[in-house]
Amino acid sequence: MEEIRVLDIGEHIDRLITTDVHTRKFIIDLYNAARRIQGDKPITYLAAKRILDELKGGETVLMLVGFPTFGTYIGEQDGPVGGAILARTIVELIMMSKL
Repeated sequence: MEEIRVLDIGEHIDRLITTDVHTRKFIIDLYNAARRIQGDKPITYLAAKRILDELKGGETVLMLVGFPTFGTYIGEQDGPVGGAILARTIVELIMMSKL
């Protein structure tokens, strides 16, 4: 898979995980600042590339999800499922493109 396609998929994943449903306003500002610092490429693309560059054969990556929300301390319900889908997508992209 060519890098342009991988970058495009990273753009879509970034949009999904930075959607500010609760209109807290700081989510987009933080994302834009982080992206600017990293050379204006999708953050998820850069994370996947870094994982690929840093891992040696047989190593494991942990994704922490389902943190409790403050006030109610009830864990987010979409975290585990979203984390599993994101992990699978990153692995598939790595396998197809070798970023």
